[in-house]
Amino acid sequence: MEDKPQNEQEIQEMKNVPYLQVLGSVRYLVSCTRPDLAFATGYLSRFMKEPGPKHWVALKRILKYLKQTKDMALTFSVSQSKSVFL
Repeated sequence: MEDKPQNEQEIQEMKNVPYLQVLGSVRYLVSCTRPDLAFATGYLSRFMKEPGPKHWVALKRILKYLKQTKDMALTFSVSQSKSVFL
């Protein structure tokens, strides 16, 4: 898979896509509340200068994942058993 746009048509197509704005918004979520997306957004950030259509599709897939998991949360609880520190 070539990571950059393959031809002039893809370059022109990507100029009208809000890739940087959407990626920035998702990266903000990662830093505040969604560490599960850190790898994916880190990878897509490599292509901020020259994103291709495949990157836009991947970013839209992340948005779909966010929409589907908006009611899920990480929970932390204190164990009732005593722990032993070595």
